[in-house]
Amino acid sequence: MNRCLPRFVLEGPASVHRPASRMAEKQQRLVLSIIDFLNQSITDGTVKADDKESLEIAIQCIGEAFGVDPSNKQQVERLAVKPATLQNIFDVYLKTMNKVGAASQGTSASASASTSQPKPPTADDKVKAEKLKQAGNSQMTAKNMMNNPQMMAMAQQMAANGGFANLMQNPALADMMGRVQSGNMPSMEEVMANPSLRQLAEQFGELSNRKQSAKSEAEHSVARKANYRVY
Repeated sequence: MNRCLPRFVLEGPASVHRPASRMAEKQQRLVLSIIDFLNQSITDGTVKADDKESLEIAIQCIGEAFGVDPSNKQQVERLAVKPATLQNIFDVYLKTMNKVGAASQGTSASASASTSQPKPPTADDKVKAEKLKQAGNSQMTAKNMMNNPQMMAMAQQMAANGGFANLMQNPALADMMGRVQSGNMPSMEEVMANPSLRQLAEQFGELSNRKQSAKSEAEHSVARKANYRVY
């Protein structure tokens, strides 16, 4: 006996059933998977014995509403998604959603970290920086300095300004050169903090500027002579 009440009994004769032939196959596949899940819940004891009959009626009503007959082997073979089950498909969906959510949170955290202000240097960073500074100063020996073209130019300027012997009469410069020869090169901050050395550096700078100006003037003079024509 059909235990599902027809819809026209509940809604009146104006109600029209959708023909089973027009039901989308993908919808029928979903319905068959639901029916299989409900039947499995009855078999494995997920549903209490008191609710078994109500669930069986619900399964019959769902099948009739969507034109799915679990006893029709041909229809079942056409609509079945086995070996997958509705529970398996749902588990895969949940895992995918969890992965997408975790990836989204990771991206947000990375973006937040990239926009945050830089952290101040740690004590370990300061120690490493000081070691690098000392290593750089240790390379500033007399030999390394005189291999530098800029230092060679400074030596020439010193010669033009009275010679090395004359410059070494300056106590501050003599002390600095002694430290350089011993490998204890003073830092630039220490050199510029000494008034005598700072004044000497300014003198060398002025001399260098004058020599550069004289060189430029000589080059312009040669260029003017080369461009001079006699008509």
